[in-house]
Amino acid sequence: MSSPIGIRDAMWQKAQALATNIHILSDSLPKDEIYELKIRLKHCVASIPEYLVSGFEKERRIDKIRAFIYASSQLEECRSYLNMIENLHYSDVKDLKRQVDEMAVMLKLNSGTFN
Repeated sequence: MSSPIGIRDAMWQKAQALATNIHILSDSLPKDEIYELKIRLKHCVASIPEYLVSGFEKERRIDKIRAFIYASSQLEECRSYLNMIENLHYSDVKDLKRQVDEMAVMLKLNSGTFN
């Protein structure tokens, strides 16, 4: 039995919204961060929807869970970069951190329910 379409769509849409908002934020970072925070942040957030899609398409439960663990790991990496941006006073990232938290909860709640 595959995952319900509603959950799949909701998770993917949240991941896409987070990726879009992080891209907007990264474009506002100082120029000297172009090869550090900016690229790393864009890279980690871009892979989250990819891992979700991959997980939804896997047949074996263990492969699905593995894909969601990778997505969760990327979320934690994003959280770390957002904390750094906040600590350096580059931008207010409260809304983005809330989005990361929401996405992490969705992954945690649903990663074990996909058969």
